[in-house]
Amino acid sequence: MDGAAAEAVARDGLVLALVTGEAGGGKTALAEALAARVTGRGWLVAWGANPEETGAAEDWAWDQVLGVLVASGRGTAPTRGGAAAGDAVAARFRWHREVARFLAETAAHGPVLVVLDDLHRAGEETLRLLSSLVNGGVTGPVLVVGTYRTTDPPAPLTTFLGQVARAEPVRVALGGLDRDEVSGLVSSITGRPVDAATAAAVRGRTGGNPFFVRELARLLLAEGAEALAEVPPGVRDVVRYRITRLPASAASVLSWAAIIGTEFDVAVLVAVVGAEQRVLDALDLATGAGFLVEGGAGRVRFAHALVRDAVYEELSGPRRARAHGAVADVVERLRPWEVTTIAHHLVLTGDRERADQVVRYARIAATDAAARFASEEAARWWRHALDSHDSAVRLRGPRRRTRPPRNGSTSSWGSCGRSRSPAISAGRVPAGRRRSTWRNGWGTTRWCGR
Repeated sequence: MDGAAAEAVARDGLVLALVTGEAGGGKTALAEALAARVTGRGWLVAWGANPEETGAAEDWAWDQVLGVLVASGRGTAPTRGGAAAGDAVAARFRWHREVARFLAETAAHGPVLVVLDDLHRAGEETLRLLSSLVNGGVTGPVLVVGTYRTTDPPAPLTTFLGQVARAEPVRVALGGLDRDEVSGLVSSITGRPVDAATAAAVRGRTGGNPFFVRELARLLLAEGAEALAEVPPGVRDVVRYRITRLPASAASVLSWAAIIGTEFDVAVLVAVVGAEQRVLDALDLATGAGFLVEGGAGRVRFAHALVRDAVYEELSGPRRARAHGAVADVVERLRPWEVTTIAHHLVLTGDRERADQVVRYARIAATDAAARFASEEAARWWRHALDSHDSAVRLRGPRRRTRPPRNGSTSSWGSCGRSRSPAISAGRVPAGRRRSTWRNGWGTTRWCGR
């Protein structure tokens, strides 16, 4: 951005710089930092904001800018000539030339920085005037910085970008902060050093989005490390508001996507929703709005884990539980080898009627984890299997037989102790649970974890 300011001075003419990024990506902060620096060098700075509220004049941002410039007393204020009947186009042209003249007069006394923030909200006249100035050859050192979101640009902004493309504006695209930058930002908010693991966890949750990082850092300061798994209130409010701007059908599909996970297979989402075109349309809208990004090979993921969690937590507990059951059934049908995924969704149903399914898939997931020497993961799955077995016993009574595995084998139930041994020997399963009773389909009892 300092290079763009130097270019305006060297060219002695208007230079346009466009700063782009997602919501909360630091666009305004970058413009503010530039304004602070050039003010110290004698630049005159005028800021125009484009309000989100409807009802503001279409050139509201320019009204703010011109008010500051006129107050500086550097030039003769521009005047709007009255438009004769049927001559509005000619009157607009004269007005644009008046503003160009005034800018040139003002810049003759020293360089000028004009910031037009949030151009994605700008009225058509704000964009028309800016286009006229960029292409109209304003003299004097003038740097105009415009910020806008790259997600789902409205038609007036798209038209404007095409009109000014030949002027070759300076373009600054903001991405997420890297781990060191995240660490520095979190440290500045919490007032203490941040270890590498915490910085990596914050970046993983936020994707490096500065707004999300700040909100999570404040939660970290207030609640400690446990807060890393939560959704900060500020983030939840922003996501909730952005969801209201989506059509109801798209918001519903986005909720189903959040149930599946941070990253999901489009085929699974289509099968769960049951309407391919509706899903594809919703994915287009959600991707354009910045909720989702393409992951390749038929997969899509949420742009940030925090966004997914915020969408997920907007659903009631009963609705989430039923949805997890539906996803489990679809994955079982389409991806039967994804045992851990199936077990994950079955556990989250909390449905005692599905206890046998949970036991079956959790046992397989535990065995698989133990074979990979992932003893903690194996122990976690065995706990789920034990809890579900106990739930089934309480539901049906101790004398009632449980359903045997689908493959008809009962020996696998008796082998649970051998399958669990790596996790148990590692001390991962609480001692009080090691002697859980398993009842197979023939009514016999085997002791696990002896």
